[in-house]
Amino acid sequence: MRFFVVILCLGMFVNMYGGEKIDTKKIIYLYNKTDYDVWATSELKEKGYNYSAKNLIDDRLDTVWATRVNGGVGEGLAIFRVGKRMCIINGHGRSRELFIKNNRTKELELKLYRYYIIIVAGATVEAGPPREALLINPLEDETPLIELVVKTNFVLKDEYLYTNKFYLSIDFDKGEKETAERMKRLRVERGIFEKYMGDDYPGYDSVGYVLVLTIKSIYKGSKYNDLCMSEIWFLNEEEEGKTNK
Repeated sequence: MRFFVVILCLGMFVNMYGGEKIDTKKIIYLYNKTDYDVWATSELKEKGYNYSAKNLIDDRLDTVWATRVNGGVGEGLAIFRVGKRMCIINGHGRSRELFIKNNRTKELELKLYRYYIIIVAGATVEAGPPREALLINPLEDETPLIELVVKTNFVLKDEYLYTNKFYLSIDFDKGEKETAERMKRLRVERGIFEKYMGDDYPGYDSVGYVLVLTIKSIYKGSKYNDLCMSEIWFLNEEEEGKTNK
């Protein structure tokens, strides 16, 4: 199978291990082994009901991601899509009654990671990954390193069908350009360019982003200890202003 190999360049990045449920090893595993746009550390399983994290990006308010683990506290999401403004509809969106009966997110920790990639055409492997791409370490080091570019906490409003909006204070275009230039220099210094780039393997430089959200506290439901969240989506600067209101 012929496909594009996406190479995670690790030099000069910050090691982000610390015992989190979604660490850099998990991020790389999710990219290499799954085709998820969004993944959750846990999902509620009940016969006849679907509480998958994929419900967060289906443009429907009557479907939710739900978890019963610790009432939701400490559970998290990895989202492989980003934009200048993140929008969240908290709680169960099917009805006000279900919104009140189930737990809702109060405080969220947000981490935005950036990883450097080289997309190389022409590579061949025996079994291609789900994305027809791989995050691998060209330095032959087993320790994955990813750059943490944004870390902050914010509180969601406890209002039915309210759109919580958070502006990501990062210049994606500038960051991508600076990171690509820095990693190009690193590849040349360490001889990585010659190893992966040549006449038979034309490629180009880019960076990728993954957003990690961790629930730090909740609004308690009146009946159930299940944490529900309805929707997450992203807007560009042109679509929305720049304040976190």
